[in-house]
Amino acid sequence: MRRIFLLLAAAPLWAQPLLPKVAATLPVPNCRIKLSMVVTTHGSIAPPRGTTGTLELASENRFRFRSPEVLAVSDGKLLWQWNASTNQVLLKTPSQIQQSGLPTEIFQAALAGAETKATRETLDGKAVQRLDLDVSKAPLSRYSRATLWAKETGLSPVRLELEEEDGNKTTWNLLAISKWKPSDADFAFAPPKGAEVVDLR
Repeated sequence: MRRIFLLLAAAPLWAQPLLPKVAATLPVPNCRIKLSMVVTTHGSIAPPRGTTGTLELASENRFRFRSPEVLAVSDGKLLWQWNASTNQVLLKTPSQIQQSGLPTEIFQAALAGAETKATRETLDGKAVQRLDLDVSKAPLSRYSRATLWAKETGLSPVRLELEEEDGNKTTWNLLAISKWKPSDADFAFAPPKGAEVVDLR
């Protein structure tokens, strides 16, 4: 037993799990992430749908996502989602969000999980570590594949990609990450003037 322990302790750094080190680079649960999000529909001739905005995460599934096309705010009990093209606000409970999951829940689950494989590769011309994540436990179990890329140096995350059973993919490109101090006012929502509110609860 002592020999096995010594062998494990002497394992090289590249053989040790990287995900805990990636998670340690982030100021979670309260952080602000500038990101671009792209949704690709498998088998569709339509181009991928994408938006660039700011995702602010707090504990208890509270978050706020702001972009020119969409504003989504959740206080952990209710979720408001405003679409600029229709000037319509959808009001839901977090439990009704099934397609892509709640950002806080998914992102923190990805960081708190485990990788099944780590591979060095190049992403956008830069050296990164690609981590294939374990999807056997909820909420990642709703996906057939989850992959996280982190910088080779420093291990800060730069991309999270989630693929569903039908081949549809959601990709988050993490452009900048910083600490955020949320307040209750950050999760208050007032519909824009003239917006139609659709209560789906």
